[in-house]
Amino acid sequence: MEQRIQPRRSGRSLELFRVDVEWENRRFAGFPRNISDSGASLCLPGSNALHIPSGAMLRGQMSVGNTPVHFQGNVVWTRREERHGRPALLLGLQFDSELSLPDAVLSASAPDAGFLRDAK
Repeated sequence: MEQRIQPRRSGRSLELFRVDVEWENRRFAGFPRNISDSGASLCLPGSNALHIPSGAMLRGQMSVGNTPVHFQGNVVWTRREERHGRPALLLGLQFDSELSLPDAVLSASAPDAGFLRDAK
């Protein structure tokens, strides 16, 4: 793993990155709340996403500028919440293989959170 060049900032910075995931031939759009080379905490707004269970296999991509970063992994936890008055699914995703993420993405993730710690 490479050394991070930029210090981490607020996790809110990650809302600028779009994530598209696919589960059982259905597509969902959202954003990462936290991300690392080995996993991510994702927010998928909308009631359709609420049916994704723990243990599900997801594949998708994150748009980082003009470069898509593809991933696949297992959902290790889920939690429902309301976001701006609408239902949303938060989930922890453990990637099948380590990703090589741009420094701008990693530095935007909150330093005290991760895809496993957000399950609380």
